[in-house]
Amino acid sequence: MLASPFFLNKISVIYIVIVNSIIIGYALIIILFWLGWETIPQYGNIESLDKMISVLVAVRDEEKNILNLLQSLESQSYPKNKFEVIFIDDHSSNNTMQWIMEFQKSTEMNIIIDQLDSEEGKKAAIFKASSKASGDLLIMTDGDCVVQEDWLLIMASPFSSPAINMLSGPVMFDPKTSFLQSLYSIEFMSVIGSGAATLGWNIPTMCNGANLAVRKSIYDKLMHKIPLELASGDDVFLMHTIHKEYPGSISFCKNSSCIVITCGPGNIVAFLHQRLRWAGKWNAYHSIPTIFLAAMIFLTNFCLVLTGIVVMNQVVPWETLGYLFLIKFVFEYIFLRQIGIFFGEKLNLFKTLLISLIYPVYVVIIGIMSLLMLRYRWKGRALK
Repeated sequence: MLASPFFLNKISVIYIVIVNSIIIGYALIIILFWLGWETIPQYGNIESLDKMISVLVAVRDEEKNILNLLQSLESQSYPKNKFEVIFIDDHSSNNTMQWIMEFQKSTEMNIIIDQLDSEEGKKAAIFKASSKASGDLLIMTDGDCVVQEDWLLIMASPFSSPAINMLSGPVMFDPKTSFLQSLYSIEFMSVIGSGAATLGWNIPTMCNGANLAVRKSIYDKLMHKIPLELASGDDVFLMHTIHKEYPGSISFCKNSSCIVITCGPGNIVAFLHQRLRWAGKWNAYHSIPTIFLAAMIFLTNFCLVLTGIVVMNQVVPWETLGYLFLIKFVFEYIFLRQIGIFFGEKLNLFKTLLISLIYPVYVVIIGIMSLLMLRYRWKGRALK
């Protein structure tokens, strides 16, 4: 028996009210992102050069990229007698460590090299690196990154304030000429910008281990509270742990001179595996704001996908999908434009629109896959 037109109309009205509420709630979150971004202090005044810094780098199969990182560290404006670089090899299967050892012979930098034994994964490598560190500050990056010459100088400066225990730094994908790489870059900017914006409200949600600084005394005190069972999350769980113990002591380094450039995914499959790895941490989060934000992002994009389906089945008019998408796109574009200015990237309207069309489907797929705890590949390992 077919449902009556009256019943279908009533369902349609209720559905439209619900999805409107969700989209408006999401738009308000984007407004809060924009305001949070604007409130972040502009770090840049160099207070002192007397802090001893330990740069921690966990590496696995980075022979194609490691020389770029080494050369950029060699070019640091920070005094070479005031920092050390500690590389921990996570069972590389290529010549990564040979490249580092060769560079070690010809540099004035203090390079320390070690490797994991029975353990594996980035968390274990960072733990081991920290145990060998002699610096007051631990500054972390990855083997596929390139840092600017004032990176250490800028990242160390905010720690002249005793109120700062951790600093999240900006990261961007290596600018590429390919169309797909430019799409990855815009999407990644939204992730970094969102994490920074919530820090502007003193509500840590996301950060990136390619550019992270923390007081060694704080790290040593809290490292045992970081969950080891997941392959990913050495950065975010550290942030949440510090915020729980020392609320208000984490900030974002809003200075374009400390942007770290990292290699983006080589293809769509690698991109999906990376995002599945990030999403796979959801069930280990204990931060209510982080859980709420992840739920709102998923729910908003799920509503757009579902609305597309019900529009095709003529349950609601197609105009509903149009204005819901338009509301979401306009607010996101305004926020992303500000983030793009900081990163020196002029936001392309067409590419941003294309990402906004693809993004809802991608978020729903990744969300469902992470809920099902499906396996993903990372650095040649099958994980979940």
